[in-house]
Amino acid sequence: MSNSKQPNPAHRVPPYRRPIIVVSFLIILVVAVAVTIIIFMSINHTQETLPEPPQNTPSPIAPTQPVDDEDNGPEPEDKVNQYEGEDPNELPELTGRVAYKGVNRDQNFESLTVSASIDQYLLESGTCTLSLKSPAGTEVYTASLPAQPDVTTSACGPFEIPISDFSPGAYPIEITVIGDGKTGLITDTVQL
Repeated sequence: MSNSKQPNPAHRVPPYRRPIIVVSFLIILVVAVAVTIIIFMSINHTQETLPEPPQNTPSPIAPTQPVDDEDNGPEPEDKVNQYEGEDPNELPELTGRVAYKGVNRDQNFESLTVSASIDQYLLESGTCTLSLKSPAGTEVYTASLPAQPDVTTSACGPFEIPISDFSPGAYPIEITVIGDGKTGLITDTVQL
C-alpha cells in the first residue's frame, strides 16, 4: 500500500482561508468606508457654505410698506401699487383697449362678442356703455354693463350683440367708461 497523501474529499478549505474571498471582502469594506466618508464630508461642506441671514435686516420675503414722497407713512390699503412704468391709476382719464372681438355664427343666429380691458383699477363700481355704429356712421346698437375690477386693472363685458340683420362692412366700436370720478373712451373697428 502506498503512503501517498491524497486530499480527503470530505475535507474542505474554510472560506476565510481562500485568498480571493478575503481580498474581495476587504475591497468591499474599503469602498463602503470611503463612500460613507465622502457622504459625511459633502453634508458638512453643504452646511458650512449656506450663508447665514444678517441679524438686523428684514427677511427677503417680508412685505415692505411703500411710503409716500412726503413721508406721511404707508399708503392707504385700497391703493393699487404699480411697479413698472407710469402708474395708469394716476391718469386724469380712464384708458383701455378692446381685448376681444369675435363673430359667433350659429345656424340661424349670428352675434358679435366684444369685451374691453381698462388700464386702471376701479375702486368704486363703474359702467361701460358700448355703441356700435354702421359703416355710414349711424348708431345701430347700444348697451351698458358694469365695469368689473380685476387684479390691477378692470374689465368690461362681454357684450353680446345680435348681428344677423347687419350688412357686411367695417363697424366702429366705441366704449364709454365711467368710474372713480373719471371717464374714458375706448375705440376699435370690427369687420362683419
